[in-house]
Amino acid sequence: MRVRMRLLTGKTVRPMVSKRRLTCCSLGGTGGQGRKQQRQAEAKAFSTSTVERRASVDEQTKKAERRRQRMVENTQFAIENDDFKSTPYQRAICAASFGLTALCGAEALSTVSSAADASELALSVLAAYVLSDLGSGIFHWSVDNYGDGNTPVLGGVIAAFQGHHSQPWTITMREFSNNSFKTCIPTI
Repeated sequence: MRVRMRLLTGKTVRPMVSKRRLTCCSLGGTGGQGRKQQRQAEAKAFSTSTVERRASVDEQTKKAERRRQRMVENTQFAIENDDFKSTPYQRAICAASFGLTALCGAEALSTVSSAADASELALSVLAAYVLSDLGSGIFHWSVDNYGDGNTPVLGGVIAAFQGHHSQPWTITMREFSNNSFKTCIPTI
């Protein structure tokens, strides 16, 4: 049974009937060669699209870096001599704070000897979380609304908190220790 079909592309193909399967190939070829050519074409299309995607990602990365550079150049910090990079001092403050917090947690876990102790510890952790969230919210609200950079003791913190409202993107461009060391100081 030889039947020729015209596809939407205008190519004439014929179905090849074999004992095992029905395949479709171009005129003059066999089923195996048609499938091989099709696989090669698909592989070529895939590799081309992968290269195009990589080029697109590279272009997007370069564009984002140029945008970030413009933002850095145009940023006016609320605190004099401020920067986006972390200093060794800032990293040390954060490391000390997180280390002391870990030691306190390990000590608390070492006191657990029964299920009752474990439930008390779990309730204590929950209460500490809720109270610290409330306290940090009140602190944030107060430094956002009251004082300025000249306020004694908290002036630098107030200036930083109020500064992120005038230029909010700066908080996303800072390194971790640079961004969080001021809140780690009270825990030491």
